[in-house]
Amino acid sequence: MTNPILPKAQSHIAETSRQPSREWYEFFRKLLQFIQESGADPGVIASILARLDELEQEDNFFVINGLMSIDVSGTPEAGVVQIKLDGDIESPGTSYYYGTNAAGVKSFYRVRDAEIDHLPSSTYSTIQEFVNTMHSPGTIDGPTPVIMESGIPATPIRVLAGKGMIRTADDDVSSMPFFNWAQTDFAQASDGLTRFYGVVYNAGSPVVQQRTTYNWDKDTEIPLGSAVIFPSGVAVVTANPYKTGDPITNIIQRFDAQSPAIRDNSIGGLLLGETGIRNNTLTAGRIWSRLSDYDSLAKNSSTTPMLSAFFNGTGLTVASGLTQWDNTRYNNVGAGTLVAMGANKYANLWYFISIDGTKWGWAYGTNEYNTLGAAANEGVPVYLNTNFFQQALLLGRLIFQQGAATASLIESAFNSVFTTAAINNHNDLSGLQGGAVGEYYHLTAAQYAALGNPLQFATAMHIASMRP
Repeated sequence: MTNPILPKAQSHIAETSRQPSREWYEFFRKLLQFIQESGADPGVIASILARLDELEQEDNFFVINGLMSIDVSGTPEAGVVQIKLDGDIESPGTSYYYGTNAAGVKSFYRVRDAEIDHLPSSTYSTIQEFVNTMHSPGTIDGPTPVIMESGIPATPIRVLAGKGMIRTADDDVSSMPFFNWAQTDFAQASDGLTRFYGVVYNAGSPVVQQRTTYNWDKDTEIPLGSAVIFPSGVAVVTANPYKTGDPITNIIQRFDAQSPAIRDNSIGGLLLGETGIRNNTLTAGRIWSRLSDYDSLAKNSSTTPMLSAFFNGTGLTVASGLTQWDNTRYNNVGAGTLVAMGANKYANLWYFISIDGTKWGWAYGTNEYNTLGAAANEGVPVYLNTNFFQQALLLGRLIFQQGAATASLIESAFNSVFTTAAINNHNDLSGLQGGAVGEYYHLTAAQYAALGNPLQFATAMHIASMRP
């Protein structure tokens, strides 16, 4: 049986004379023979024969139609057909795309001019305008530090090469191209005066400059740091570039460096209190950690039980389900145990809340004290380490006397500084000289000794009043 084989892909179906090419004619002939030998339906064979007759007709031709963005010129019968994109450009350049502009005209356009979603009345609409208005000029990356001592006596200060974005004008919306600057060495006198270093746009050819005043506009001029060289030859170089690259990461790092979590002070709240017999309360508030915020509902330990924590010698022991604060124990850190307080002693409970605002409670203080003032000198327990405060926010503390049903003092972490010491020494106080009520005065040792001799006392007081 004859096996018809398709012609090669480059073979033309029709010649310029509008006759079928030899390769395709042979293919159709063999295809017909194949069908005849296979015993196909006579109607199918008749249809194929009719198509072959059409191909052999002198006036037969075909048409190529361009659809959508395709333009067609020429005709098959003329022997030449050209196909191209509507609005095509021979050499559009780099970073161009084929599409439509704001008027819907098809062609190649710069990627920077591509539009993003905007309302019809919007002034800004393109990718480049988004960059110009939503980012900031500054350094992106480069060596650390960017300014250093060069080791060259004639030019002792070196600014290393770097990269950044800079505006073409001192405003908030002008174009902001990427740029690089070259390493530059500077002479600087040993006069103890500070010089400031930065990179400037310089009409599109950025250069590093040295100035005697800090007056960079931070749009077309990007500060990099400063240096001072004293007459002794000692140099102090401060690399402090105006870095805006990867801004969200740098912002989060700055927040983490200041505190893993803080209270939202615009809302306030998260204030510790008590109610009933040794029940704690907490007002509603909001906690920020990095760029996430967590709302905390108001709490009452009688319905929202608390946690307690103490140092057991190696780590924290945490208990849950507590509705009342403990008025009998403190944490002996050295022994790693909770110890019963002595009669009339004072101790601290340090309160915290989880960053998501769901769990709260106290950590035991680390000693017992004879007075309320002495207890107020205690700082936040050192066993509440950095890892603990990666997960919790300090709320404040409660100072209590052994066995008491209510607190002696409740302090909020948001308006108290717990690292400062309370004043327990009378001599540390001021404003005690005299007073209409009770008329208390400080006496010198000589005045006190002379109290038994009125004349001697009067003489001592007179001499004291004459002292400058």
